[in-house]
Amino acid sequence: MKATMLLRKDHDEIRTLLMRARKGSGADKASHVEELREAVRMHFKIEEDMFFPELLNTPSNEVEAQVNTAVERRRRIEKLLEGIAADTPARRLETQVATLEAQLEEHFRFEEEVFETARLSFSEFRMEQLGLEMEERRRFLRRPAA
Repeated sequence: MKATMLLRKDHDEIRTLLMRARKGSGADKASHVEELREAVRMHFKIEEDMFFPELLNTPSNEVEAQVNTAVERRRRIEKLLEGIAADTPARRLETQVATLEAQLEEHFRFEEEVFETARLSFSEFRMEQLGLEMEERRRFLRRPAA
């Protein structure tokens, strides 16, 4: 799977988890928020460790500014995630999840521009190869510690 397709798949999974977090209640909502937190963290980790560094090695003039913007947006999202706790009152949690959703959607829309830069910068082979490397890294990160 191409690297950009893998990241888009993450976006779809995160959107599904956001919907569950919005619709859930009580312990279910807290569980969905934790799943969401982990999915977002994994997505960001893969981007940070693999996708962005690879993109920065391309000759594109736009890349550095795009990566810097993406990283800044990610920091805001990470801060929001840190502020969401399982014991947050329901009304406040709903507001936090709605804010998080808006920030994530903005991030996803921006990443579509980054993906276009990647499409123009990477060969089809490299896009596929990077996707496989990212999938392998994800499997490694999800493995339980021995």
